[in-house]
Amino acid sequence: IKQGPIPCVDIFLEAGSKYLLVRNREDKPGKATFWLPGGRMQKGDTFFECARRTCKKIGIETVNEEVIDTYNLMFSDSESGESMHTTVVAVLAYHKGSFVFDRNGHEWVGLWAPSNVDYIEDVRGKALKKIYGS
Repeated sequence: IKQGPIPCVDIFLEAGSKYLLVRNREDKPGKATFWLPGGRMQKGDTFFECARRTCKKIGIETVNEEVIDTYNLMFSDSESGESMHTTVVAVLAYHKGSFVFDRNGHEWVGLWAPSNVDYIEDVRGKALKKIYGS
């Protein structure tokens, strides 16, 4: 890894007992996989500003954002062909306004449906504890 960690925010977006996944990411790392919506932090961003901006890009407004946890993710590939390190703040947010189940390039998944990605499972488990307690 030649560059330092890239600060990012991933959003566990809850709406109507479902959460949103990006379907078939177009870029490395994680190309062609399901992933949480997310983006790189910009200079001066708070975690919540980054989460709101990311959701707004896909036409969703959020409310009641809160931090779930922080993660260090290492990827063996990136668009440059080198390994990549991201520091991620996972944020729980709730969909505001009318509920839309079908978004182009995204998929709403039942809160209780497991994913096949360890990182997403960890975030999902911690989000469920924040949503439902215990």
